[in-house]
Amino acid sequence: MRTKRTNSGFTLIELLVVFSLIAVLSGIGLVSFVTYSRSQQLNQTANNIKLLINQARSNALSGVKTNQDINGSTVTCGAESLGGYTINVLGNSQVELNQLCANTNASRIKLVILPSNISFSVSTTCTQIHFSALSSTANGVPCEIVVSGFGQIKTVSVDAGGNTSVQ
Repeated sequence: MRTKRTNSGFTLIELLVVFSLIAVLSGIGLVSFVTYSRSQQLNQTANNIKLLINQARSNALSGVKTNQDINGSTVTCGAESLGGYTINVLGNSQVELNQLCANTNASRIKLVILPSNISFSVSTTCTQIHFSALSSTANGVPCEIVVSGFGQIKTVSVDAGGNTSVQ
């Protein structure tokens, strides 16, 4: 009696089709991941700027006189009165938060450096935002900081009261 011999396996064409499909789907997934990652980097940068402005406003309203500078050293106004907090836009890639005491130079509390490929533009009134101590007054507002990168744009808006939003 003769038995039939069957080949169990895949043909070369079937293997090529499967590997081609896997390559196409992987390519689409990689492009989607890179686009999402870039979008999140831009969102995070805009939110970091918003948080820095909110910190300046909050510290000024609460009258916080003691902070740490970017080197970790304690910065205090001591017996001097607190003049407020200032946000300064430096060029198109840095934003700093300064504490102002009555008779002393401004002390840098925080510095936000934008990631590469992300920059911002500001109106001339928005290069410095000052929040006076223990009051709700703000100078240099309303204004907008436009953060751009990877073909996308986010706008950080500061209204007359110092409230911020990101669109």
